[in-house]
Amino acid sequence: MNRLQLIGIAVLLILGLAACNRENVGSAPEVVAPDVSINYDGNNLTAPQLPAGTYEGGIRIESDLVNTYNGFTLKEIHFYIATLPSTCAIKIYQGSNQDAPDALIYSEIVTNDLSADSWNVHTLQRSVILTDQDIWVAVQFSHTEDQRTLGCDPGPAVTNGDWVRDASGWQTLRQLANTININWNVRAIVTP
Repeated sequence: MNRLQLIGIAVLLILGLAACNRENVGSAPEVVAPDVSINYDGNNLTAPQLPAGTYEGGIRIESDLVNTYNGFTLKEIHFYIATLPSTCAIKIYQGSNQDAPDALIYSEIVTNDLSADSWNVHTLQRSVILTDQDIWVAVQFSHTEDQRTLGCDPGPAVTNGDWVRDASGWQTLRQLANTININWNVRAIVTP
């Protein structure tokens, strides 16, 4: 490999890192007491690039944490969208299975309500009351080419902060792509 080729590769690596490590491009929506944000992420940094397909990126809120807010109402979902997807929906599941949710309890298409490169807020159209079961909060999205859609923090991933569903089923994003170690910018806002 000659010197010019090495310089070209170095420039591509620097540009790639800059695209993946941009500064926080927007603050998350403010949550005012008595509302509470349940989340595992930090500030938005980027979004992982995924191949064309349909995915759900989300968080699992285990029953021990849900019990802290037993009887609270799930009010809003805050999530970061980098590049607009072809389709997008908010999905909420219940169930205490360790590897996948048991039952879909809420689904709403939000494709036409999205803003790119920003935090988005979905106010639930009907009440979801927290009980003694795990809650899985996911953003389902599809795109027709490699794309950065659902935002993430810089990581490292924490337990239940990086669940993803693709054609093969539910797994952590670390299991799907072991070089990606982040938490999704997905937050559940609950109110007493």
